Amino acid sequence: MANNSMQPNILIVFQSIQTALERRNNTPLLLFRSDVQDPIEWLDDFTKAATANQYDNKYKFQIIGGYLQGFPVTWFSQETNANT
Repeated sequence: MANNSMQPNILIVFQSIQTALERRNNTPLLLFRSDVQDPIEWLDDFTKAATANQYDNKYKFQIIGGYLQGFPVTWFSQETNANT
């Protein structure tokens, strides 16, 4: 009986592993520095690189904060904390 209840969980784990293995990191993602970069242009470049690397929207949201510097880090942190 316990075996049958674990099957859906095992399937979820395998699907998560498969998704992670499908992601590539061939196209580098650049840091956003608000003092020297246009945010729209950077977001467009980020989206293109993430698409080339086969990142889904959930994964992009998980990592985007790591590519921000300066004030955008504070803003992103406040916005994501406010929406959780």
